[in-house]
Amino acid sequence: MRRDDYVSGMYFLSLYVLAAVVQSIVIFQIDFQIYQLSSFSQWILVLAAVLLVGFAVVLKYFHHKGFRAVFILGIISMAGQLLQLTSFYVAFLLPIKELAPFYPPLTVLSLALAFVYGLGLIFSSAGKNYWLKVSGIFTLIATGLAACLLIWSWVEQPNPLSPELIKFNHWVTLVSSLLPVPLIVLFYKELSMLVRSKETSVRSKVSESFFALGAIALLLILILGINLATESYGVTHVSERTKAIAEPFETRRFVNEDGDTLLYRLLLPKYYDPGKRYPMVICLHGGAGWGTDNIRQFDGSLFARLLANTANREKFAAFVFVPQCPPGSSWGNLPDLPAIDSLVFESIEALEAEFSIDQSRLYVVGHSLGGYGTWNFIGKHPEKFAAAIPVAGEGDLKQAENMLEVPIWAFHGANDRNVPVSGSRDMIAAIRKAGGNPRYTESPHGGHSWDIVTDTPGVLDWLFAQKRE
Repeated sequence: MRRDDYVSGMYFLSLYVLAAVVQSIVIFQIDFQIYQLSSFSQWILVLAAVLLVGFAVVLKYFHHKGFRAVFILGIISMAGQLLQLTSFYVAFLLPIKELAPFYPPLTVLSLALAFVYGLGLIFSSAGKNYWLKVSGIFTLIATGLAACLLIWSWVEQPNPLSPELIKFNHWVTLVSSLLPVPLIVLFYKELSMLVRSKETSVRSKVSESFFALGAIALLLILILGINLATESYGVTHVSERTKAIAEPFETRRFVNEDGDTLLYRLLLPKYYDPGKRYPMVICLHGGAGWGTDNIRQFDGSLFARLLANTANREKFAAFVFVPQCPPGSSWGNLPDLPAIDSLVFESIEALEAEFSIDQSRLYVVGHSLGGYGTWNFIGKHPEKFAAAIPVAGEGDLKQAENMLEVPIWAFHGANDRNVPVSGSRDMIAAIRKAGGNPRYTESPHGGHSWDIVTDTPGVLDWLFAQKRE
């Protein structure tokens, strides 16, 4: 091993630790919403590349010292982690939802391989080195915590993740980000011994490539780190514009008999008369609205913004119901996230008992996460809704026959990278095949935005013209 090898190993492992800690801090701030940030997909690839390069130097060290067992176990463990990361990236960030079922077993496999690797560091000949043994112990602790997190999340399903579990996930992520620290110390010790022995090292072309790669990696980490921090700031801080939009809405909460709580905002018709009946629009927000502050949902709900508009309040007298989905939960149709749809339906029934709501004119609308929920709502309870507008969502094809009597106007952008356009295309095709006649508008150049709705005239006029027989 050359001096440059130890320097490269320390550099890339330290860069990984620094970046992983930054990521952990962001997760502490915004929980699962980090996966919704546009820069996260690039960030995770760079982070994985930095770790891979750093661990390649570790493997070279194992080979150099003759630690054959941990050399082989290290290769196998890294392969397991790469498989897990690839399945996560493909299934949840591209996303190709058909591959989502592969992620849990690959996670279990990755943890098992990491556990065996940790045992190898402790009980093989490598364990005679103090810092390698510490690295093995640290690996076992981190793997054990991750396994506990996995089991806990399975036990809690299909309920929304508890605050305690979410907090535990934060700390497990932080602990895991520190895994390379003993190896960094080891390389520092080895480098110090080389310096004291006054051994010389001729810089090779490979070493020069490593330093050039290190400079590129640092630049990417800085750029993407700034983007990640900026986007997370936007998630954690509510803009004055959003506060102004939320102002006319009443701040409310619903608690069912089991103690489950739903935070929501409610806008009454501008000239509300209890002697008359009014339609109600259920606005399901997208991923930008996840939270527990009962205000951020307006960042992810186009329709709540539109219906709060003064002109629209005058034109369309209606109740506007805007619930907030807690982090780690969904409105339905997302198998990896527990749904709170039944809690929403209970709260709707409570509102119908409290206010003069026209039950023949209940409308459900939503974008992204809310688009998934919109399909789910009319798939499970089509008898309740007079119309639905799912935007950039995806439904359960097996529920298509349930939706034949519900007027639907779906929207999607052909270039949507968050939710593939096939999500809407397949649902529309399935409903039409079953005998339904849904409307569908697709933007040939649109992405994962709601511009397609605002650019289409007459959407709200169509919505409020619908009435259930």
